[in-house]
Amino acid sequence: DNSLVPNAEALIKEADKQNLGLLGVTNLYREESLTNTCPAMEGLTMTIAWTADGPSNPEFVRTSESSDFWRGEVNFATAMTYNATQAIAAAMEKSPTRQGIYDALNREDFAVANAADAEPMRFEDGSRTTPADLVSVVTTELEDGNVKCEFKPLPTLTDPS
Repeated sequence: DNSLVPNAEALIKEADKQNLGLLGVTNLYREESLTNTCPAMEGLTMTIAWTADGPSNPEFVRTSESSDFWRGEVNFATAMTYNATQAIAAAMEKSPTRQGIYDALNREDFAVANAADAEPMRFEDGSRTTPADLVSVVTTELEDGNVKCEFKPLPTLTDPS
């Protein structure tokens, strides 16, 4: 619930004072939270359904960042909304009924090539099969002595880097 983000940010600051580690939720994955809690947010780790720095479709990222179509920051919510729209459109091509969409999404051979993900989007038991990305907040000391916080993807077990 985004209305609780200020409470979470206060908790992050208090946990930092007590040297406690935290795991975060996707609602904190935004520049505003970094600005409000840096450097207390350093080390916070969370799972994100999609990040442009992770295994994403470079064409989606390039097009999204170079256009004002979205009228705001392109983030995981933008990507998941885009993916959902692409999946429903592809399923409707098979059968434009509620049951037809459900059946298409649950077929083993159903895949959506035009998605925000690097690989074609597939579903299993009603859920997208693309694994979530892990991100952590890292700090960088700037030349003026201030600290900048950024979200950095953590390598996955299957990621060779």
